[in-house]
Amino acid sequence: MDDVYQRAGNDCGPAALAHCLRRLGVPAAYPDPASPLRPGLRGCRLEDLATEARRCGLHARARRADRRRLRSLAVPALLHVDGNHFVVLEGREPGAGWVVHDPARGRARWTARTLIRRWTGWVLEVRTALGPVVPEQAPEW
Repeated sequence: MDDVYQRAGNDCGPAALAHCLRRLGVPAAYPDPASPLRPGLRGCRLEDLATEARRCGLHARARRADRRRLRSLAVPALLHVDGNHFVVLEGREPGAGWVVHDPARGRARWTARTLIRRWTGWVLEVRTALGPVVPEQAPEW
């Protein structure tokens, strides 16, 4: 599975969603010329990303969550961070923190403190019809 990177300063949401699709085994072109999703100057709204995920055949739920629920989130999930950016939560590594794919910078490990500080509390959970993927550990890479 190839990682997906954003191509402009305002397309982190669509890039993160394409990355999620690929992680779930759904073929995803990026950018997708068939997609009606077009980021504006300030990017995309979380609900627009949820609508696009549904168009691609996924179950999607945009919601507010608190940090106590982080461990129970189905991954991959899109997290809204830093007030105007989306990253993909890929999983957790015991003792090492969280594995995050940032479409601007690539894969990184974030400590729980970093994740909580940067996360706005908004999440887009996506899953296939077969159900969510909730691993105990992040995938090996």
